[in-house]
Amino acid sequence: MRPRVLHVIPALWSGAGEVVTHLCERQAGRYDVAVATSAYKGALRDWPTYRQRLRRAGVRLITLDTFSREPPVFWSSVEMLGDLTRDWAPDVVHTHAGVPACAFACAVHPPGMRHVAQLYSWGAGRPVWMNQMDAWGFRQADRVVCSARRYETILRDAGVSPRRLTRVRLGINVEHIDDALRRRRYPRHAVRIGFVGRVEPRKGQLELIKAFGRLHRRRPDVRLDLVGPVGDPAYAARCRTEAGRSGVDTHVSWYGYVKDVAAIVVGWRLFVSLSIDEGQGLAVQEAMAAGVPVLALKAPGVEDYVTDGRTGILIANRQGREVAAALQEALRAPEAHAHMARAAARLIRSQYSWDRCEATFDRLYDLV
Repeated sequence: MRPRVLHVIPALWSGAGEVVTHLCERQAGRYDVAVATSAYKGALRDWPTYRQRLRRAGVRLITLDTFSREPPVFWSSVEMLGDLTRDWAPDVVHTHAGVPACAFACAVHPPGMRHVAQLYSWGAGRPVWMNQMDAWGFRQADRVVCSARRYETILRDAGVSPRRLTRVRLGINVEHIDDALRRRRYPRHAVRIGFVGRVEPRKGQLELIKAFGRLHRRRPDVRLDLVGPVGDPAYAARCRTEAGRSGVDTHVSWYGYVKDVAAIVVGWRLFVSLSIDEGQGLAVQEAMAAGVPVLALKAPGVEDYVTDGRTGILIANRQGREVAAALQEALRAPEAHAHMARAAARLIRSQYSWDRCEATFDRLYDLV
């Protein structure tokens, strides 16, 4: 019988959802794979594309809520997870985020079941109790995985043993990017800049729109593309109001959720990230792999591979005036940044391969 791997994730969305989906697609050829996800409806629902891909790969999908921290929901999920692990008997349980790590640690499950817990991000401003809860869950795991140096430090400070802690470079699907580059059609507008990410305060779309308003007074030929679903409706409304107030609403394109993000990104002159917190920043790396220059806020995850002046442009804060000045400088002489874009593409393509990432997880699972 093939080894069994159970992935438990709060929701299949955004970058973490892509990582889990792609990893499961690759693992399905060698393991029996199941994914337990909350599968909420509305704005918090799993992205349908991810669920479709998993079904096509033969991955079993299970509804289990490890998104909510409300005690009645959490403890019900702990009991369900215990039943699931006893009935299906996976060899490895791979939890993605703090709540599922805690749920598995609390569940009654057969002995000898290996637990790999993965941290994607550690957002600023979270209440102390939430950090303490997640830290406890990570401390119970056999192996703990993160993708950013700063999160590695946070986990060590939270009491995770360095012997059980591994920093993993998550893979980038360069085949998809290369396909988008082959199909690229240069846009009618001469200069387009953009960002990919859920519309929520952490990602900084509001600050980007404010900076774009300042930039547009000097560069009316520039357009701003914002790609990603709405995660916070009130925040999205503030962003649209700011675009109107700044007089750039007709120069900002809101794409929402799209299946083929790379097809849009490859036509940009500049990828701009003002996110304050990234587990790794997969969207940033995909832009770099496509040869699109990157201007980014110095933030966890991003700072591990965007080196100012070598593989991109790093800025210290996301205040409108400073960001607008950095944007104007970056667009003033794009040929001057071509060498950085080439160096960035080489770095991502050589260091962030899925083959290497999958082999690392195989070793952590201790199934090879």
